[in-house]
Amino acid sequence: MNHNLAPSGLEKAGEQEVNDSYLKLMQALKDVEFLGEKKMKAEAEQVEAVSDFDLEGILGRKEKLASDTEKEHSQEYLIRERHEIICDRDHIENQRVDVVENLENQTLEYRFKLREPLTEISELGRKLRSESREKDGEAWLKSGTPVRLGEITYHDLESKREFRLCDALVFEKNGVKVSLADATARELGDGVISRKRNTSNLVRAAIGLVQMEVPKTMDETVAQQTLDEIFRQDLGVEDALDEVSERAERDYRIARLKWQYKLEDLDAEQLERAEKLTRREVFPGYSTYVENGKHEEYLAKYGEDVRAVHMLNSMSVDSVYQVLTTGLMSTTERFSRGVVKNGISSVLDIDSGGADNVFTRIMNAAQRSKIQNHAVVLKPEIFDRTDWYAYNVDSYGSTNEAHFAGRLAPEEIFQRTMGDLKHYSADNEQMFRTGIGVDYIEAIEVDELDRDELLEGLYQKGLFEVNGRPIEEVIVAREFDEDDDDDWGDWGNFEGAGESVEDFLAENLRKQERIEAIYNGEVKEVSLGELTALAESSEDFNDTFVSLAEAIMGQGGGAKLKADLETHLGQVLGAEDLANLASGKLPKDFAPNDLGVFLFSKNQLGVDFGKMYEEAKGWTV
Repeated sequence: MNHNLAPSGLEKAGEQEVNDSYLKLMQALKDVEFLGEKKMKAEAEQVEAVSDFDLEGILGRKEKLASDTEKEHSQEYLIRERHEIICDRDHIENQRVDVVENLENQTLEYRFKLREPLTEISELGRKLRSESREKDGEAWLKSGTPVRLGEITYHDLESKREFRLCDALVFEKNGVKVSLADATARELGDGVISRKRNTSNLVRAAIGLVQMEVPKTMDETVAQQTLDEIFRQDLGVEDALDEVSERAERDYRIARLKWQYKLEDLDAEQLERAEKLTRREVFPGYSTYVENGKHEEYLAKYGEDVRAVHMLNSMSVDSVYQVLTTGLMSTTERFSRGVVKNGISSVLDIDSGGADNVFTRIMNAAQRSKIQNHAVVLKPEIFDRTDWYAYNVDSYGSTNEAHFAGRLAPEEIFQRTMGDLKHYSADNEQMFRTGIGVDYIEAIEVDELDRDELLEGLYQKGLFEVNGRPIEEVIVAREFDEDDDDDWGDWGNFEGAGESVEDFLAENLRKQERIEAIYNGEVKEVSLGELTALAESSEDFNDTFVSLAEAIMGQGGGAKLKADLETHLGQVLGAEDLANLASGKLPKDFAPNDLGVFLFSKNQLGVDFGKMYEEAKGWTV
């Protein structure tokens, strides 16, 4: 196997050199106790391309860490080390394999996603689940390899908490354990797959996922041969981890530009842009292609203060410290590296497909002045990356085919958010793959009253600067809009005024339980009236309405919902409104965000506004 194991990963080496380096590197990874002991992120070293990385530095790291762990500073934490292998894009998603060191099992975990998952996995999984739920049944891949039913599970290093991702087909070869994710089921866990933004009822973050566990004690040559055999015979991938050819790199650049900007074909100018894409490490151990300087176009057009912003779920000193020392990690990145802690909607994101990404929102300074959380403000250079996609409403980063087809290209999301500020959607979202490195952090904006306490906590952890900048320049007080109305005067004017707070809270809890039951597939039919009431109890009516409707459709209740909606709209909308809808326009007196509900009614439910208009026109003659 000739390949690059590196952040930058584009440098080439001779075949023998790469092979030798690979073997030495694997030995180095075995000898280095990346975990088990606590270490500071500041002490982590970057691994360069196989052709020129510092082997001596890596080999000497075990001794260094052993000395460092004696310090046991309060700011130290547990996290698995990771690297990446740049490989053939034709078979492996995003042209990379992640390598994570697992001390508990004394293994090196290879994780990647096949671009074309094996079609036999779900079928064999169903067969095994029907025959045996005790993990002792056996089936055979097309290659003839016997498999049993298992699962892919993430384990937290500190709390030992577990998260069951999905079922899997499991087999071993020469001591290498292989788990092939079955994204159709989680039956060995709690059995529930969320349908929020996920009409296909799949664990979408697991589609195509393969995990290989190689014992650290295994001979390097044997490991190399075994992995090669698994790829060729069982996965149908020839030379998967070979060095990436110049042709493959060029093809991948073109594919990345097409994907990023939603282009079918490239003209001469676009082809030239693709050729100029460069691979860059954007998060420790993870690289992608970037279009250098692209962000300058967005700032010039939409405002110099436009930024991507990440809201912190926790506002503790520990959380801010970890962000400033490790960067931002996606849910699956955290979980696979031993940090099984939920973000704002981690479980839903796993099932919708968004969990492979870090979530941000596009905001200018005025919009940031209105938020309450600690906000990680990212440098505009983040927009140069070509591995992000966007929605104008909170969609949990869905990769569900119907949703993903409607994702917005960069220019579209900037136009939707910054082009007309009167119709700014505060729940817009951008999804950046895997992680965002500390280098991209411009500032963390906090309430003025929290700043001094937060700084003191960071001082106590020994953090005084970030990338050469004083910590005082990074932790900044949020500037409030003095003209912004506060909400204190509305206290008590909530829906349900006149009832006790206890009754109001109990009713709200009932609605939330009902919503979860619908998402979990426990409810097959819901009246339009109840659906509307449930959506109104959420922070975003339109988003919740669509998500609940999708879940109901997944249970076979779409026909009734369509009929109810047609009846209702026919009663409340006049001929002019229906004519507007038939032509793709909003009816009068409806907000721009309402268009999403109407488009959903038309495209997913099949409501024919043209036919309704003709009928209404006939009635009014």
